[in-house]
Amino acid sequence: MANTLTIDSLILATVDLESDFVERTRQTIGLPLPAHSTAGEAAVGALKELDDTGQLSVLGTLGVGGMAIVRLAHQASLGRDIALKTLRPERATEQTGLLLLREAWVTGHLEHPNIVPVHDVRFDEEGRPMILLKRIEGRSWGELLREENPGDPIYEGRDPLLFHLRVLIGVCNAIEFAHSRNVIHRDIKPDNVMIGAFGEITVLDWGIAASLTPDPSGRLATVQRKGIAGTPAYMAPEMVAGDILTEKTDVYLLGAVLFEILTGRPPHRGQSLNAIVRSISRLAELPQATPPMLALLCQAAMAPDPDERLESAAALRGQIEDFLEHQGVEAIISAAEISRKKLADAIAAGAEESTIIEHFSSGQFGFRHAHQVWPEHPRPPKGLDECLEMVTHWAIQRGALDIAAAYLAQMRSPPPALQADLEAARAAQSAQQQEIDQLLAANDVQAGRTTRTLGLLGIGSLGMFAGIGLHLTKLRPGPQTVLPLSMSVLLILGGLFFYSRRWLGPNGQYTNRVVRMALAVPFGDLLLGSGAMLRGVRPDEIGGFIFMVGSVVLYCISVTLEPYMIVASISMAITWIVTAFVPHLIFLLLGVNAMLVSALILAADRRDAASQARQLARTRT
Repeated sequence: MANTLTIDSLILATVDLESDFVERTRQTIGLPLPAHSTAGEAAVGALKELDDTGQLSVLGTLGVGGMAIVRLAHQASLGRDIALKTLRPERATEQTGLLLLREAWVTGHLEHPNIVPVHDVRFDEEGRPMILLKRIEGRSWGELLREENPGDPIYEGRDPLLFHLRVLIGVCNAIEFAHSRNVIHRDIKPDNVMIGAFGEITVLDWGIAASLTPDPSGRLATVQRKGIAGTPAYMAPEMVAGDILTEKTDVYLLGAVLFEILTGRPPHRGQSLNAIVRSISRLAELPQATPPMLALLCQAAMAPDPDERLESAAALRGQIEDFLEHQGVEAIISAAEISRKKLADAIAAGAEESTIIEHFSSGQFGFRHAHQVWPEHPRPPKGLDECLEMVTHWAIQRGALDIAAAYLAQMRSPPPALQADLEAARAAQSAQQQEIDQLLAANDVQAGRTTRTLGLLGIGSLGMFAGIGLHLTKLRPGPQTVLPLSMSVLLILGGLFFYSRRWLGPNGQYTNRVVRMALAVPFGDLLLGSGAMLRGVRPDEIGGFIFMVGSVVLYCISVTLEPYMIVASISMAITWIVTAFVPHLIFLLLGVNAMLVSALILAADRRDAASQARQLARTRT
């Protein structure tokens, strides 16, 4: 195949190569002048013979409204079909004629791809106006919404919601352009929008549109406060109340259309005039399943107070475009909302910690990721705070205050009541911990253990060696020997008992209570014996009684405090029996019993220390 391009000879005859191809390379080369054409001359002649009305031939009716009829007509001058809008004969007056002309003038004032073009304005033989409009071939958006057929070929397998949102963007473009020309539509609804076969979106019926500023030419109607105009199912509150209408009135109407996209019905309905007016005055409620971003956007556009309403059609369009751009984020938010609901249910049901943490982690991760990808979306930060607030309450109730504080610190604006709850829980926990510390200190086996061991060894050894010594000296029990000795021991035991709080440790500690009670036994016995001897009772008569009382007291201690003391109780009972037959062994057996009691208390002390050490080891692990 040849690679050399050659210019056709006929072209060479009609083109100045140097001037057209070289010097003016960026300019359009026009067609050559036509040669003589008989058919062309006939077409021109037919056009000259046409008058204004003869150029149009009506082919049928496209639609009938309250005031006008739209017919399909053929425009012979251009060889095309157009839409011809005229007044209904019974409604034809000078006033309705002006309304129809103003619709033509305002539409002609707004040349935009999403606004129906006006070709011309003419008058028929009776002087009634006719508007020549572009014929819009396609489907009514309102009919498409009412059909609710997801399998409709127009969707081409796409999600119907996304399709309708893109249509609404086209409508917003048209309204945004009209607002730039100080014109408001006042009757935005799906029935006034056509969708072409190739996706064209055209806003129709500008019959009640009005200018926000006076028009010196008188062609454009100016917004007036008297009278009601519009469609009740979509009306903004100010349209009913007779307040001043602004661009935000159209924003409300766009929001009402979005409401219908989301719910399948217009926002306002009722069985009576009062019911419909009440519906218009309130913010319409959306289903729970509505995507959060679209729900917030719809509510912002339909705020009953214009001052609280979304600022413009451009803002509404921009947020819809953001939603379409971040469709995946909406799916993440929806999943996070499900996790948030499960978290609330799990906490209310008292579920296991692992279940609650699982739902919280899933929800907070989803909201955090959504906020990172789409920072402008208002829902993720709020959803995250709701999750954090729930787990903070849960952690406070469980006493995990450090975890609760960590959750609270992650919130954007922690609720003051929640902060107060945390501080109150901390104060209560601190007081409880102080009480626990005091109880632990009072029952700490290690408290005073060294002193206790040395003291018991000293008392036991002193008692034992004193008893052995007295026995070996063969000192016979008598008032002259026993009474001074008893008084001396009483003084020693009394001093030890009085100062035991200092050298034994906390009074509430278990082993220390045993020691003090054990000290109280010989103290009581000696006190009782000394009193008896002062009354003239012989020591050998008192000894058996003292051992019997000691045995009973030690038995009580073994039952109430320390089981080991049962051994000492038995030993005292045996001593009581032995001394009844062998009185001179009283001092020796007293020393043995003193040592036995000390040894038993030390054994119990060691047992308790080992048990407490094992418990602490288990707690740490």
